[in-house]
Amino acid sequence: MKYLLWILALLSLTPAICQAKPKPSPPEPGRLTISLDGAWRSLSSNLSDQALNSWTNQIPPSAEIVEMPISLQAAKVISDNKATWYWRQTGIPANWKGQLVRLEFEGLGGQAEIWVNGARFGPIKGGAGPTWLDVTNGIHPDNTNLFVMRIDGATTIDGARLRGIWQSLRLVCTDDAYIESLLIEPQSREWANFVLQINNTTKIHADAELFLTIYDPHNRKHKLAETQQVVVVSPGLNLAGMLIKVKKAVQWGPDHPALYPYRLEFRQGLNLLDNKEGVFGFRSVADRDGRLLLNEIPYPVNAGSINWLDMPAGSALQDTVNGIYQKARSSGIGELIAAAGDPGAIFGEADRYGMPLVVELPADPAEAITVMKHLFNHPSIIAWLLPKSHNYPADVLSELKALDPTRPVIQSLPKPSH
Repeated sequence: MKYLLWILALLSLTPAICQAKPKPSPPEPGRLTISLDGAWRSLSSNLSDQALNSWTNQIPPSAEIVEMPISLQAAKVISDNKATWYWRQTGIPANWKGQLVRLEFEGLGGQAEIWVNGARFGPIKGGAGPTWLDVTNGIHPDNTNLFVMRIDGATTIDGARLRGIWQSLRLVCTDDAYIESLLIEPQSREWANFVLQINNTTKIHADAELFLTIYDPHNRKHKLAETQQVVVVSPGLNLAGMLIKVKKAVQWGPDHPALYPYRLEFRQGLNLLDNKEGVFGFRSVADRDGRLLLNEIPYPVNAGSINWLDMPAGSALQDTVNGIYQKARSSGIGELIAAAGDPGAIFGEADRYGMPLVVELPADPAEAITVMKHLFNHPSIIAWLLPKSHNYPADVLSELKALDPTRPVIQSLPKPSH
């Protein structure tokens, strides 16, 4: 962390010299983001083409406009001998100077190399879960920045070979100590445990504060609960937990999908180092005698599946997802099976609509852990389904079950209820 509580005494033997006091730095603003969804320029090239070096620092006149994220149909790989290039210019605010900047992919197919103002980063491989790169050294604050991506190869997700940016892409700016992950565990009808990892990329030990606020689902200005604690942040990863009680909390379920907004702040004095906002739900799930219990009540199993590969990209996705949930509910389907790499709108809309989901984890053990962490806070997910042909080592299975004590990890769907 940049802000340490040192007291420095300056002694001078020359009394009549006055110097202007330096202007104090403004407090850090916390997490800032810039969405990179929208218009990019794009071209395809042969993998063997060596005349493309100039493409890393300028946009070719022949590049065509495409919308990011691309549709899943457009992301399907036709030729393995091609690479796809993308370009975009984006302004970066002056207050990003001296901050840590990450390029975050929610869904990347293939392998990407990235150039930011000509500085190369990567390569980075895509998968069913999110991924990111630290691009701090390439960013020019208070200026227009050129982002270039070259993507080749493919990532197989739910049987489809994908190449490209098929979910949202963003820049995230924080202090060099930041909240790397947050897992929200509903403990009972009124208690929840916020488990977070703080990544301190410096070599400094320092104290900091965590502030957590829960708001009324119907009135964001009305605070339902607050808590705070002091943490000692050491270099590297730091684990912290915050228990909070919401009196008379309404449990999330198909009939009452109650979602509670929260805001978590990571501070050091006046400096807001990082912050997280979102929603979560109180609910309990158990797998007992081969049957699922949702909020301690046997839940009828009549599962359907989501054909996500035929879904559109962008704003049309939300309407499509809502239509799927309405059709499923009217058809008597109790829950839907979702793939780990499904677009994020599927899970967010399921939370709001009250549609329970069973998520099939990817076959790769490392990706399974990444996906579980990424989707953890969606109350609509009532179970994790192991893939049919998985080869998880015993320690990975134990880690998956220990990672999420709030949901069962199941080998197969529970028996249908009659």
